[in-house]
Amino acid sequence: MASFALFSAALPHAAVAQPNGDTSQAAATAYRRALAMYDSGDVPGALASMRESYRLSQRAELLYNIARLESELHDCAASLADYRLYVQQVPDGRYRNEADQATRELSQRCPDAPPTPAAAAPSSETNAGAGVTPPAVPAASQTVAPPEPASPAPSTRPKPASPTYWTAPRWVGWSLVAASAVAGVSALYFRAGAVDARSNFQTSVNNAKKGGPLPDYSLRDRQHQRQNWAAALGVTGGALLAGGVLVLVFAPTPAAPNTTAGLCIEPGLLGACLSHSF
Repeated sequence: MASFALFSAALPHAAVAQPNGDTSQAAATAYRRALAMYDSGDVPGALASMRESYRLSQRAELLYNIARLESELHDCAASLADYRLYVQQVPDGRYRNEADQATRELSQRCPDAPPTPAAAAPSSETNAGAGVTPPAVPAASQTVAPPEPASPAPSTRPKPASPTYWTAPRWVGWSLVAASAVAGVSALYFRAGAVDARSNFQTSVNNAKKGGPLPDYSLRDRQHQRQNWAAALGVTGGALLAGGVLVLVFAPTPAAPNTTAGLCIEPGLLGACLSHSF
């Protein structure tokens, strides 16, 4: 709407305040109402009032404003028809070049044979019944606005960007999965240390039976300590993995990725398998 900034200021108030009969006053009133509605953001209402002003005054210059408003409302066929009618009726109009440019742009976006323009003149019977000659309203140099950049047709507007995969729930889910992998590796490390301590303790016992030094019971304590750590890390890793998988599975997404997860637990060992495609 910024391109229509001069729209409400194009016509001095003194120009619309000089009545020339009832019809002229009604046309001027409809024009002022169109300006007020446009300023308030009511573009459909502004278009209806501008059409009413044209119907009463039959000033062809108003066709340019009507075509502009129809273009802003994306009524391509009606806007194209009224631009052509403006060029036809006002061939030397001040905004002839702008109307020609708008006509070329709209011809590429809507059918070349648009319906009867919405601002078509009323029938001769209506004019006859009014009993007055259509009065003059503001000239084209006072009522038209600078050209507005053509809005792209709905079919040519860029499609909205696809939502990113890395949403907050997915960051949390994959962080839990990564933490579970670290816990699983740590559990395997302590499990291997427990096996090594048990092997060394058994060797110490066998040497004692053969007359060697007493068994090193610190190795047995080390075995139990590392077994406890392996078990605790295994349980923690399993819980983290389960939580991460649940978060990933139930995370809201336009197109849910294919996710499969498996958890394998053996005495003192933790194994986890996760495959994810996206």
